[in-house]
Amino acid sequence: MILYLLFVFLMIGIFGRLIRICLKMAWGAVKICFRLIFLPIALVVMVVAGLIIPALVILAVLGVLSFIIW
Repeated sequence: MILYLLFVFLMIGIFGRLIRICLKMAWGAVKICFRLIFLPIALVVMVVAGLIIPALVILAVLGVLSFIIW
């Protein structure tokens, strides 16, 4: 019974750490896809649809935030 519990705790510890690393990597990939693919496409679609003012506001806010964050 003790060996079983030791095995379970070690499995949770090792694979929990791996799952945490995978989630961090996946979140990074989602952020990269959002910033490089989805956001520019959404802004272009907004401009084509005639929503130039909101697209410019979003673009300006993101530009200011990028200067503050970096």
